[in-house]
Amino acid sequence: MTSTLSSTLGWLYFAAWSVSFYPQLLVNHRHRHTRLEGLSVDFLVLNLVGFICYSVYTCTLFWSIEAQDQFHKRFGSQAPLPSDADVAFAIHALTITTVTLVQSASILAGNSVARSIEADSGSRVISTSAFQLRNICSGANQIYKRVSPVVRIFTASVSILLIISAFYLPLLDVLYTTSVVKVVISLAKYIPQLLLNHARRSTAGWSIINILLDLAGGILSFAQLLLDSLDAGDVGLVYANPAKLMLGLTSLGFDTLFIIQHYILYPEPPAVPLRMDVESGVHPTEGTPLIPGRQ
Repeated sequence: MTSTLSSTLGWLYFAAWSVSFYPQLLVNHRHRHTRLEGLSVDFLVLNLVGFICYSVYTCTLFWSIEAQDQFHKRFGSQAPLPSDADVAFAIHALTITTVTLVQSASILAGNSVARSIEADSGSRVISTSAFQLRNICSGANQIYKRVSPVVRIFTASVSILLIISAFYLPLLDVLYTTSVVKVVISLAKYIPQLLLNHARRSTAGWSIINILLDLAGGILSFAQLLLDSLDAGDVGLVYANPAKLMLGLTSLGFDTLFIIQHYILYPEPPAVPLRMDVESGVHPTEGTPLIPGRQ
């Protein structure tokens, strides 16, 4: 019974967290002509680095016999390992985060590449592959320009740290190092978006549905981890999976702040309906001239 409930919670959190990525893709598409002014590129880059770390941590601990042996020696044979849902979420999150970053880079590149190709080519025909290559390079350059120096330094430092740990630490400790990086990123990646919302006094261009689904996923993920630890007879085993624990708690904390920003601090103004012409009862779009006497 407990295992069935745990599995159900796992796949429910997978569904909530996985679906939460898609509203931002749709928002990016709708706001592609506004140059993504409401979306922090630092957030996108940190998100990608974080899910690379989380995927390495989760998938290795799930499939590596060596990592599992070290894990059980440290925490006992009853300690819960990452579940199927954890692995599925990690892989999906890494994939869709990459897609979102590529989409954003393409939007930021805009039509400048097309104009550049037209200027350079004159009457020559430019192949589709050449256009796509120019677009990719331009988008990558736009992303790099928008990434803050702090995020650049942090990303480089993380890369160096993980490379060094791979040479000097046991496999399990290397994985825990990647999980710590993911936890730090989870704590830090939301801050640029919070500050951007505050500076603009608006959450337009950024999806609140993403946050509501993320909150639901965080609650379900924490519930599954707690249930598995109680079933193993030691609630302290929640700390054996620090990445999953902190992901859930971080979602609860930051999503609450985003909800406060969106619904209380910076609510979107209500849509203003078109006013009818009082005498004719007809909307201006239905034939009534906006300026009297002009047809």
